[in-house]
Amino acid sequence: QSEYQAVMGSNPSFFQGANLPVEQVSWNQAVAYCDALTVQEAAAGRLPSGYEYRLPTEAEWEYCCRAGTTTEFHYGAALVCSQANFV
Repeated sequence: QSEYQAVMGSNPSFFQGANLPVEQVSWNQAVAYCDALTVQEAAAGRLPSGYEYRLPTEAEWEYCCRAGTTTEFHYGAALVCSQANFV
């Protein structure tokens, strides 16, 4: 939260704490943060030319969430009733 506040000038989080993640932001606010951080870091010379901060794509997020698994599901090749979340 402290990093977000330093860049954006505000902290919209309900659960306050300098080292806690920011919550209560929309996708558009997260993109605005990435854009502002890119400008700030580039101006300070800490970001190589052509680089930018951005949110991960859906495919990148899925790849990270799978943690290197190769089966259809993260826990194996088949889904059984005890693993499904349904009513």
